[in-house]
Amino acid sequence: MPEDPLSRKERLLLFNDFLILRRLDPENEEHYKRCCEILEGGFEIEYEDVYGSVSEDVLPVSESRYVMDVLDLHLALKRSFDELEDKDGITDPAIRFRGFDGNNEGDLLRYAQYLREQGRWRELLENGDLNSHAHTYHRYQKMLALWQQVGDQWHMTSAEIKRVALIETTPGA
Repeated sequence: MPEDPLSRKERLLLFNDFLILRRLDPENEEHYKRCCEILEGGFEIEYEDVYGSVSEDVLPVSESRYVMDVLDLHLALKRSFDELEDKDGITDPAIRFRGFDGNNEGDLLRYAQYLREQGRWRELLENGDLNSHAHTYHRYQKMLALWQQVGDQWHMTSAEIKRVALIETTPGA
């Protein structure tokens, strides 16, 4: 249920939309008719039927940009890795995008899934599960901060990749 009630104008606009949908989608005419009745009557307690599966939550622009930045970071890691002649002990799984945690970062995960459906960041998102099943937010925050310190972010050296990807490089290991 929305926190702010719909204005009369918003109700009228939605009502008209559902009238059009009744004609365009006769298989669901009864549902659209019910939505029209709810909106026309202003029955706020019934609005959930009108909204259906539309989420109340909105992903803020800052969080959307964060997802895009994380994807850009991982794309830069992948492309830089692919350009290296000497991988210097770096493996593809070490730099691969792990996704977002479905339990704790669900809004970020859903946005990444949406971006995949839109065909964006294909190199990263076309295969596999985007649910990391583990918190990623703080790790990615640290990686983004380190990436910002790199001179040419899209052509990193193996040392820069290791640093940004948080790959441990302990002597003798």
